[in-house]
Amino acid sequence: MGDIIVLSVLGVVVAIAGRSVWKNHKSGGCAGCSHNCAHCSSACRTKNIQ
Repeated sequence: MGDIIVLSVLGVVVAIAGRSVWKNHKSGGCAGCSHNCAHCSSACRTKNIQ
């Protein structure tokens, strides 16, 4: 029973994190940047949001 609860909580956390990453991606943000792509390495190839 405890395993089911732990897995459920873990699933919710993963879903929330995935949603956050997806929303950031759709808004033009890049992973590891604070929406200032001028200071990012070449990994950031999305539009610059300031």
